[in-house]
Amino acid sequence: MTLTKCTTKTMDATSGFVERDYRDSEPVLRYLPTQAEAIAQRGVKVRRLFIVRQPEGVDPALLRLCEDQRDMGIGTRVAALSELPPNVRRGTRNDFVIFDETLRCEVEPDLLHENAKTTRNAREDHLTQRVKRFRELRDVGLSTT
Repeated sequence: MTLTKCTTKTMDATSGFVERDYRDSEPVLRYLPTQAEAIAQRGVKVRRLFIVRQPEGVDPALLRLCEDQRDMGIGTRVAALSELPPNVRRGTRNDFVIFDETLRCEVEPDLLHENAKTTRNAREDHLTQRVKRFRELRDVGLSTT
């Protein structure tokens, strides 16, 4: 939340938990208004890529979620892992957020796919890899408009 409040230009995020109880989770209900505020007050460009396992994961509820976020000014796309080109499918699947292309936060799930820990990293080599990964995924993702 604090990083979102400090962001001045861009936030790029992947969200791979949409097939679970992500949509109405407490963190999301707090996080989205903070992003909407960043967009409205500071002109931050927020882009989110939802990742599902199969195309069937792009259900009406996910499309509504994308629409709700677009209404807040968040750019949304969806990618199905099973449909990704092999070179893109092989990359990391951990969710991450890139703030102003200078800092990234990455969610490391446990064996139950729960959020075990979140790490922050500003090292240029790690950041460059995640910026590249976001662009790869976003380029093959489908627009939800």
